[in-house]
Amino acid sequence: MFEVEIKAKVNCNVLSKIKERINLLNPSKYEKVIYHDVYYDNCSNEYYRNEKELRLRKITQGDNTYTNVFTFKDMPFDYATKSKNEYEVNLSDFSTMNDILLKLGFNKDIEFVKECENYYVKFNGKDISITIAYLPDLKEYFIELEILEVCVDENINNLKEILSELLSDFSISEQNVTSKYYTDSIREKRKGG
Repeated sequence: MFEVEIKAKVNCNVLSKIKERINLLNPSKYEKVIYHDVYYDNCSNEYYRNEKELRLRKITQGDNTYTNVFTFKDMPFDYATKSKNEYEVNLSDFSTMNDILLKLGFNKDIEFVKECENYYVKFNGKDISITIAYLPDLKEYFIELEILEVCVDENINNLKEILSELLSDFSISEQNVTSKYYTDSIREKRKGG
């Protein structure tokens, strides 16, 4: 599986209007979750240098149930959006997987929390997840639009146009789009940048 995603900063003053517009798309599913993400790298920082990601995520649902997901994201195949091939597996034990990674020689690179509202809609014939994300470390809101289950032979530019059109429907300017990783923004913030 690979993801095609667009991410944009959003002013908290327009969140209610964005949510109204999302609801007009008749979401097939809505969930409010908290992601506790831990990113790992090897001693030479190979993953960071090559824009790869090795992540252990605990997803806490609104009813306090949780799932754990282990993800590897390869180098971007589209640097404008940072779209990547993605490999995921569900896990039953977050703590043991963390211990395994550390024993294998990986180091914890960065750890943070992301509070999300996830909506799943159909737009222009594509299944799309829309996430409104709040990152406490940054004290900022973002909207993430991601086309789910992309086929290898699909035209990436066409898919990006669909996401840009949806972003425009939310009255979000292309100037707000960012390809900067949350991990990089949080690193800078923690260093006082």
